[in-house]
Amino acid sequence: MLRKAPFTLPAGFLAAFGYPGSRRFVSLFWEPSGDEACYDDGDEPAQHWLVVDALTGDLYAAPSREGSAVVRQQQLPGGA
Repeated sequence: MLRKAPFTLPAGFLAAFGYPGSRRFVSLFWEPSGDEACYDDGDEPAQHWLVVDALTGDLYAAPSREGSAVVRQQQLPGGA
């Protein structure tokens, strides 16, 4: 189940995180094998994702399957 965080990210957070792209929905996750923070906008596997709405700064927590669907389709469930 996709759960919206009770806060938004500050402007410029994704750029500061190192995300160079322009997709609306981007996931953030920790990669234990490389011990580093990672982002995905439609390619990498993960168990749990934080999905960022780069347009609004809203943040959602989701199992990777649901997070992946949002990132790949670039749409929240229900068409939001």
